Amino acid sequence: MEDIYSDPIAWLAPLCQLVERERGETRREAVIALNTALAPSLVRFPGESPIETVLPALRAGLGDTSCLFQSLCATEMVGPRAAPLASAVRNLFRSEVPGVRLSAACALARILGSSALESVPVLIQALESERDGEVLCAVCSALCDLGAAASSAEPALRRLLPEATEEYRPALLQAIRAVAA
Repeated sequence: MEDIYSDPIAWLAPLCQLVERERGETRREAVIALNTALAPSLVRFPGESPIETVLPALRAGLGDTSCLFQSLCATEMVGPRAAPLASAVRNLFRSEVPGVRLSAACALARILGSSALESVPVLIQALESERDGEVLCAVCSALCDLGAAASSAEPALRRLLPEATEEYRPALLQAIRAVAA
């Protein structure tokens, strides 16, 4: 088999089997590799990626705290084709870990778009409490996915404008336009 970058689709099935079969650190490493294979396969071969193979592995990863963040990242990357995982992602809103709730909100917004209204309060809370530029960019991206359905986030977005750094100002402005539309 070629390396993961030259033929990412060939790696998806074996990595998915590892994620489903293994536990703990091995599963976590397999999910990280799955993310590595999934990103280029979705970009280079958008209609060919065997998502039906990937979804059971992601469901397994969403239930394992050792690889939860990586699984949420992959689920978000799959986007609307991961709709069968929406209930598993929604269950993560009950997590006591704020980062898990935020990652779940971003993933759900990407999966369900404007019908993921339960994501909005979590995203607004992140806007009000988070100062990390990368996290704020992710929140803004999720709000863009939600569009006008997330109009209640506009005041929180606008409050960030005066202190916005160049790192996340473009994402912030784009999110303001998207939720105001």
